[in-house]
Amino acid sequence: MTKGFCTVISSDFLPFARALFQSIKRFGEDNEFTVLVVNDYQQIGDEKFKVLFPHQLSEKELANKILLKYHNELDGLRWSLKSLLMVHLLEKEGFDQVFFVDPDLYFFSDFSFLTKELEDRSFLLSPHWKQMDPLTDEKEFLANFTDGIFNAGFLGATIKGVDTLRWWANMCLYSAKRIVDEPLYADQSYLELFPIRNPDARILTHRGCNVAIWNKEECKRVVSDSGEVLINGIYPIVFVHFSHTYDLYKQDKSLLPYLVEYSNALIENGHPTGIIKPARNYFYRQALKRLTFLQRLKRKYLGVKYFDESEF
Repeated sequence: MTKGFCTVISSDFLPFARALFQSIKRFGEDNEFTVLVVNDYQQIGDEKFKVLFPHQLSEKELANKILLKYHNELDGLRWSLKSLLMVHLLEKEGFDQVFFVDPDLYFFSDFSFLTKELEDRSFLLSPHWKQMDPLTDEKEFLANFTDGIFNAGFLGATIKGVDTLRWWANMCLYSAKRIVDEPLYADQSYLELFPIRNPDARILTHRGCNVAIWNKEECKRVVSDSGEVLINGIYPIVFVHFSHTYDLYKQDKSLLPYLVEYSNALIENGHPTGIIKPARNYFYRQALKRLTFLQRLKRKYLGVKYFDESEF
């Protein structure tokens, strides 16, 4: 069985794609990786993975319509073209399974079981696992019905799902705007209709997959005696979705070692700072803003500290 991983980026996200590629290869040398780059093609040099551009996709007519509509909106362009990239890899390149992964994902342990999860089904969908109790956090609970039940940052598909992938591309052509509290959120809301269009679609239940800041309550981080972080005390972390990294840095301390490893991987692959330093600086500046005038004077002239800098 041939399987491939893919992502869509603008050229400034190359360090993220490189780090993601390395994390995939670490747990399976036979895993192919394809990156669709949607802008600044001249900046792309020799990469260790396959690089495609929109004009090379097999669904040229639909791709051109998407390019025309979203040529000034990189987010909408990336979201709308991901389904056509998956169609291209399944039909033109002949992969049996294709996994789309957002460029800000990173794998920390073996993920070979995903092949079995998808098997001969049309899709493998990843829930957000957002808050399920409105009395605990009403805002996050309601986000289930605005942001969507499933996360578009990870999706597995087989040839059985190509008609729905084309439908998804057409829906994104209709609307792919990230407007909070609107019924259609980015490319994500459409995923809720996948199990209706394809009843054989499977929902990924391994909670160590797609670990993110938004599921820290439903997917609790439990540190074992050996120091390993287990989700809900059961699931080892397979891959983390490093979205909203400032929130993750501040609010999800159990994932800090993973964040540090990821940040170092980004630096090694050409990112100028990684993501730890900007997060520390941001919260340091926020703490300084909260100081009173008198505290600022004492801090400046007496060297008195009014917060623990190690927290940042």
